[in-house]
Amino acid sequence: MKTYKTNELAKQFQIHANTVRLYEEQHFISEAKRLKNGYRQFDEIHFWQLFICRKIFEFPYSNSRIRKSGIDIIYTSGAQKVELLDEKLEDYHSIILEELQKAQQANQLLLHWMKDNTKEKQEYYYTRKEIASILDTTKETVRNWERNDLVQSSLLDDPQQRYFDEEALKRCRIIYLLRQVGFSMHAIHQCLHALDTDEPSLNLSKEEAFSAGDRWLIELNSLLNSIPSLEDAVNKLKTLHLLTTL
Repeated sequence: MKTYKTNELAKQFQIHANTVRLYEEQHFISEAKRLKNGYRQFDEIHFWQLFICRKIFEFPYSNSRIRKSGIDIIYTSGAQKVELLDEKLEDYHSIILEELQKAQQANQLLLHWMKDNTKEKQEYYYTRKEIASILDTTKETVRNWERNDLVQSSLLDDPQQRYFDEEALKRCRIIYLLRQVGFSMHAIHQCLHALDTDEPSLNLSKEEAFSAGDRWLIELNSLLNSIPSLEDAVNKLKTLHLLTTL
């Protein structure tokens, strides 16, 4: 099996040697063998563990769901629990696809909203919990959107429960999308004002909201395109692990 000094491994990924040491300290990669002179000696297993780290960290603007799943893969790889890697990678892939679907839906709503503000006939009402479940977020997050006057709910017949109509769900999808690309609550409020009134607010227009959605779609598609190389790295690790246990 090929071996690397710290600097040699770092050079493979065009990173500083201290980054390799940091990854080892954080258990992103497994502990290196120490030579008699105290120098670290890395091997091909470390190479592919580091490859996984760099591929996942290549996308710093992904959201918390994707980041959490990606970090889970990194720790599983670093711990050499190769029997779990396929499952972890499948979860990561599924989350990216779910986020991509949500982004595509929100972008379509934005496009429709830009062209036509006609409201659809109401067919169903959603609880705060249902809205949170649809968007894979929390009830408190939805409540926070209400507090910031980004979306409104109604009491209807039950004084103990607030409900959201179809238009509110659409609005929540757009809010969720804009949060993924780093829009503040204030900026989202301005974008929604532009969408509602067809008037730019403090230089923020509906076109900027749509452009932000496009950027998030590009990021998600890039994440999706990284899956085959991660699958290849996982297969390499599984093969190397098998060879070392024979």
